[in-house]
Amino acid sequence: DNGKINFASTFKSAALVDVLGMQAASNAGSSDFLVGTLNAANQLEHACIHGTDANEMASVIGHTDDGAYIVVGSFQGTLDLGAGPMTSVGTSDLFLAKIRP
Repeated sequence: DNGKINFASTFKSAALVDVLGMQAASNAGSSDFLVGTLNAANQLEHACIHGTDANEMASVIGHTDDGAYIVVGSFQGTLDLGAGPMTSVGTSDLFLAKIRP
């Protein structure tokens, strides 16, 4: 779509991280994930970080016609991506989420 690239990334760090020119943000737990969009000039158009004090990872990303991200990943504990909390039943569970920028 007009040269835009949607992306997802999992990151781990106890320190502050600088992701693609975003303001520094720290991860909430062992691993968190971010989703975002680069425009045709490779400039960050939008990005958001999701995570809790447990492990979250993003594996696959797509997008919808209304500009939302479709993210597949895994999580531990309880995670709320905007549609209400999900609680994992085992050590790690999968999620499929539509995340609006």
